[in-house]
Amino acid sequence: MKRAVIDIGTNSLRLLVADMEKGVIMSGKKYVRMIRLGEMVDQSREIGEKALERCMDALDELVKIALDEGVENIKALATSAVRDAGNRDEIVRRIQASFPIEVDILSGDEEAEMGYFGILSSFPGQGLFIMFDIGGGSTEFAVGNKEKIFYKRSLDIGAVRMTEQFVKSDPVDLDESRRLKKHVRNTIESELGNISSFEKGIAVGIGGTITTLGAIKLKMENYNRGKIHLSRIGLDEIGEMISEFAECPLESRRNIIGLDSERADIIYAGSIILHEVMDFFGCKDIIVSDYDNLEGYLMTRCS
Repeated sequence: MKRAVIDIGTNSLRLLVADMEKGVIMSGKKYVRMIRLGEMVDQSREIGEKALERCMDALDELVKIALDEGVENIKALATSAVRDAGNRDEIVRRIQASFPIEVDILSGDEEAEMGYFGILSSFPGQGLFIMFDIGGGSTEFAVGNKEKIFYKRSLDIGAVRMTEQFVKSDPVDLDESRRLKKHVRNTIESELGNISSFEKGIAVGIGGTITTLGAIKLKMENYNRGKIHLSRIGLDEIGEMISEFAECPLESRRNIIGLDSERADIIYAGSIILHEVMDFFGCKDIIVSDYDNLEGYLMTRCS
């Protein structure tokens, strides 16, 4: 049976169309459109009309793809940008009035759960896992094993949110970089102090920042899920990429192989978040997962 779920995110709109049997995903295709729905939401606390128009145009395209694939019941999950917006009820009403989809606004904890269940759907390892999900508006953490989640948390540090707050210069100004790193580190240390006992788990990362860094490492001109999934990237490698991003003007950054040009303006902040998180947990490297909250949502709420 074919199922489809759409992630209405802060930076992107993503569709997963999957073949499922008895609640298990047998195969799937993903489609991504950059919409920057969370543009200035942190300041205005509302989703603007232009951002919503971009979202609606992309939804029109992706819903048609799902319907053409033979999916009858399309689900949608909304994350940081929508849940933080004061006009979220109006946004959901307009989306549901225009398209044959149901929109489920996830809390931060629910978003962490969906991401964790997503990695479990394809991950071969055993033992303790620590999941990091760096999104546009927030970063989620979850710790657990194959049986249960022991800890979950969502922090308001995301690639779009941190870029809007701290990155004003092109290329990145040194003082801006210091303030960004300090804010991210202080947020992590103050909010995640009670997670320290889980530091020895297998680190797995999901979200556009880490999959993009994986694609850059592999010099991937065209994104390949099979090659990205379960690849590894080291803390030192991320540090080297951060230095390259900082030195490059935005237009030069857009030409880096593996980096989507529409993500070029936020990759620096996203990479800083990932580097600080890994350093806090003592991770020398991290496993990249292309399976994420889309798979997790299908497995737990659409099967």
